[in-house]
Parts: sequence; C-alpha cells; structure tokens
Amino acid sequence: MAEEKSKLSNEIEGLKKEKEKEFCKMVDSFKDDATQSYIVGFETALEQAAIVHPIVDFSELNPGKIIVDGKLVEDS
Repeated sequence: MAEEKSKLSNEIEGLKKEKEKEFCKMVDSFKDDATQSYIVGFETALEQAAIVHPIVDFSELNPGKIIVDGKLVEDS
C-alpha cells in the first residue's frame, strides 16, 4: 500500500511539473504576442503621424524610449 501511494505521489508530481512547463511556455508566448502587437501599433502610429505632419522628423522615436525631464532617453 505504501509503495503504491509513493508511486502515485511521484506520478502526481511529474504531472504537476509537466503542466507547469506547459503553462510557462504559454505565458511566454502571450508575452511575445503582446510585445509584437505593441511594436506594430507603435509603427502604425508613426506612419500615421508622418502622413499628418510630413515635414516632422520622427526618426528619433522608438518604443524603447521614455521622456525624462522633457527629453527622450532609453528606458532602462
């Protein structure tokens, strides 16, 4: 009886670890999808701004920058 209980406990732990790995892969995939959506949206906004304001240079803008004291700086 104790041997069967130990065997079942090991099986349960193995299944938990397997499910945890699957969950982590799914979360990473969602993160990648969200990042791609953000970048595409940013690029689309830049394209629209360039149409509305064709003489403005938007080349310094990128999604990895933030505004600090009125200046664009790399987000750390």
